[in-house]
Amino acid sequence: MTMRRLAWLLGALALARGRPLRETANSTKTAVSGTPGTGDCAWKRAWTAKLDAFETSDAATAHVSATPDALTLSATTMDGAVASGWATYPVPRDNIPMSGKLVVQATLAKGLGLRPTVKLVKSKDGIHREVVVLSGVGEQPDGLQIRWPHATSSNTLHMKAFPCIDDLTLDSHAFQVTWDDGWFRWFVDDVFYLEQHRTSFFAMTAGYTYTVQVELAYDTNATSHSNVTIDASMVVSDIGLYKQTSPARTPSTTNPSDCSNYITRAILPTVPQGSLRGALTFSEVLEYVEAVPTRLRSFPYLLQQVDIGTSLEARPLRALCLGQCHPKGKAPPQTLYTGLHHAREPMSMMNLVYFVEYLLLGFHQRDPNVLHLLLTRQLWFLFVVNPDGYVYNEKHLETLHSESAGYSGQRKNRRPAACRTNVDAGVDLNRNYDVCFDQDTVGSSTDACAEDYRGEMAFSEPETQAIRDFVANHSVATALNYHAFGKYVNIPFACQPKGAPAAADMAIFTSIASEMTKYNHFQFGQSWQTSDLYSVNGETSDWMWNAHGIFAMSPETGPAFDFGDVDGFWPTKASIVHEICEELLYTNFHAARIAGPIYTLRLLVRRQAYWRLIRLGLGLGK
Repeated sequence: MTMRRLAWLLGALALARGRPLRETANSTKTAVSGTPGTGDCAWKRAWTAKLDAFETSDAATAHVSATPDALTLSATTMDGAVASGWATYPVPRDNIPMSGKLVVQATLAKGLGLRPTVKLVKSKDGIHREVVVLSGVGEQPDGLQIRWPHATSSNTLHMKAFPCIDDLTLDSHAFQVTWDDGWFRWFVDDVFYLEQHRTSFFAMTAGYTYTVQVELAYDTNATSHSNVTIDASMVVSDIGLYKQTSPARTPSTTNPSDCSNYITRAILPTVPQGSLRGALTFSEVLEYVEAVPTRLRSFPYLLQQVDIGTSLEARPLRALCLGQCHPKGKAPPQTLYTGLHHAREPMSMMNLVYFVEYLLLGFHQRDPNVLHLLLTRQLWFLFVVNPDGYVYNEKHLETLHSESAGYSGQRKNRRPAACRTNVDAGVDLNRNYDVCFDQDTVGSSTDACAEDYRGEMAFSEPETQAIRDFVANHSVATALNYHAFGKYVNIPFACQPKGAPAAADMAIFTSIASEMTKYNHFQFGQSWQTSDLYSVNGETSDWMWNAHGIFAMSPETGPAFDFGDVDGFWPTKASIVHEICEELLYTNFHAARIAGPIYTLRLLVRRQAYWRLIRLGLGLGK
């Protein structure tokens, strides 16, 4: 076997099984050609800022200095008075390319409260739009963040760490944003770390003026320190716009770096912002599902939308399929994801929306991990199991919370009952499945006004009936039925009297859960045995395993239990929501990956055997 054929074989097998999402800190990679460095693509410089020909205000003049070779900005605060340095450079509209990049070579500033920022801005008649090249964090010198598409805190993407660079303030680095007809992508020293769908920023140019703005600001809310004294300066040595003159080679979206325990992925989606305390409303979820086909317009066989039933109040239970949704012949391995069994737990839904964003972005940039899933699996998402309870929260949560600070929202569906208050009515859908249904009154209640009321009989509710019928007609191998909150993965049986699955099955559950939690470090097990939770009757994952042999688990999303009920169920801070969703990305990925066969390749040199295929994974199916 020649080395060329061996390399081809390894590449083909890597594509078939997907690269691991993360590597060890000691692994070595080689950068893939085609990154947006000046020597890799056909880039032609369209504009260069004359660094000493800047504009600024009288108040900022003392904190701005420049020569033809360098722009230096500083920022200070003294006795509550803040002084920031900033400079702008006008850019002729004709120099703005439709496909291009903006590159800023700079050494960032270090200091508590410092915020170095570079952005491309267009303005007209009071309209102000911007693309942020970078927004640094002075007290976290290995971190970057991007604000998208406007400078508001509600849509800030925060990088916890940047690979291979211990301190962005020690040396000069090239900060780049590139754009083409579909995407914005951000790079540092030609290393990709973020992308977003392109907006109309470059499509509408008539009448706009363009500037590049560079600022070193001081955030008085970031620290209680009254003075900034640590390297409080930012030095810019070059600002340039480039036009991509040839589409033959597009920028690579492969991250060639792997140098820290926290690894940035080549795909880093955003969490869509909703209007219900930051979460998507029910109608916004339906709109999101309806928009997915437009993002896979050329690949209709990779998706399907199905209403698997209706709720008690006649709202659709809409499921989204991604992957091999229209198979010819035997159905592929399937994974089911559900959210919002309990209507006050929006993170159970939002983390699944984030995972779908990951799959869509990864597919378009031909990420092998995502291609592996979508070409070999059938992934089903039921974002909202309990739409009636969720809509009730949309209408009444804020009012009821203002009347009672401890009120955290409707949990059950909206089954009418003669209760003291309307809020107490409903059936707990996660107590309504046919397993341990009426085992006792510890794991569920017979009181129609109790939070854990199980209903008159198993599957008495149209919502659970819809899931029962869906599962009966699909070859589901693995399932994650999400709840919030507490960072815990519940393994069957949640019903304590049933104990644990047989030893061999429990070993598989444990192996899957251990891998799913290897990065987020969630605990896992039977909740009544290893956590502060409780025995549960009629639980979703218990029923899926007991009735169908599905390796189903019920993860509790973040945040941790030390949050209060309202903040735990309804986190509103964008960075916390993003962290909750991101830390479950690998959990969701592995649940789908392990649902079917996984092939790995081992090379042997003894006995003239060059390679051996090894099959892993569950490979379940009906």
